[in-house]
Amino acid sequence: MKKLLLGTTALVGASFAATAAMAAPEVKIGGFLDFQAGFMSQDTDGFGPAPGVPSVNTERGFGFVTDTEVTIRVSDKLDNGLAWSVKIELEADADNANGTANDNGDEVSLVLSGSWGQLTLGNEDGPVDSKNYIGDAMITGIGVTGARGFRRWTDTRSFSNNLWVAGADPQNSSDATKIMYYTPTIAGFQFGVSYSADSNDNGRQRSEDGGTSSVGFENWWEIGASYDVKVSDDLALGFTAAASLADSEDTSTEDIRSWLVSAKAEFGGFTAAIAYADDGKSDTLKSLTNKDTSGYAAGLKYTTGPYVVGVSYMHNKQGANAGTEQNSSATAKFTSDVFTLGAQYTLGAGLVMYADTWYFTSDSDGVKSASENSGIGMLIGTRATF
Repeated sequence: MKKLLLGTTALVGASFAATAAMAAPEVKIGGFLDFQAGFMSQDTDGFGPAPGVPSVNTERGFGFVTDTEVTIRVSDKLDNGLAWSVKIELEADADNANGTANDNGDEVSLVLSGSWGQLTLGNEDGPVDSKNYIGDAMITGIGVTGARGFRRWTDTRSFSNNLWVAGADPQNSSDATKIMYYTPTIAGFQFGVSYSADSNDNGRQRSEDGGTSSVGFENWWEIGASYDVKVSDDLALGFTAAASLADSEDTSTEDIRSWLVSAKAEFGGFTAAIAYADDGKSDTLKSLTNKDTSGYAAGLKYTTGPYVVGVSYMHNKQGANAGTEQNSSATAKFTSDVFTLGAQYTLGAGLVMYADTWYFTSDSDGVKSASENSGIGMLIGTRATF
């Protein structure tokens, strides 16, 4: 009997050891809820239920909006040193268009990493987005690079054709399904590359090759490099360069040939950044001339304790309008300028309050356009991150 008990104990111990070796990956649930009250006064009659959507009736000029997201993260590290993680971002706002919940995936990806670097599979921004320091110069989510401020409350239809509504934001594959690789950071240098088969590939949606219902861009490559160095205890510098290359599936549309450079400096409580980007003739009609798109953005913020204040400026231009208001021989130059000023206060762990105000103009030089617009806006908001 004693031998039987000892044998049973050994078997149970081995079972526990095997269970420990196969322990479940770590699962974390987080996200945020953002609430805004905003006011906008602009020359055109508002933007309707969503940015870029025309308004049938006269817009109220003020209102409330929310932005809510739930993030699920799963991670583990294998005995051979391979680390893996899964990120699932779910949009969790009520959909005002039909009054129902609109839960859907945003960025969904699997990341494998080790001493050799990092491999990402799925729906995630590529190097052109991640290797742009201008976002570091703004208060998070506010300013010309933030969708929660100027871009949400302004009628950006006036930003004709490819004029950007975010600072130094050239053509890129965004969250299209892709394979992406980043090298380890060595002596401050890092290199990244991504490939998307088709700009319309998104999760379960796989686009056909050049069909009329899914015309987009194929063989989309993004490459980027960065160099970060700490000069002293009080000064850190960073420099980046990135390019975006893709083939148009529409024979009447130019291929994507875009690039950007950016730099930032951190000194004391200050962060300053600047970026320049150029789309060239990317994604414009081949029948048009004088249509190059380029622009730059700059920002400065100061952080002290729970307080952050920041300013930013964006300017971009395009040689000719590819919209319906001008013919293919038009040579007007379209420009836009956006100035922002914002402040943020951290109430406690995970909870901030902020305010933002902006002034913008978008116009054409030489040819009068009904889509010209200018205005001023302001908002106050609170954001809870968990």
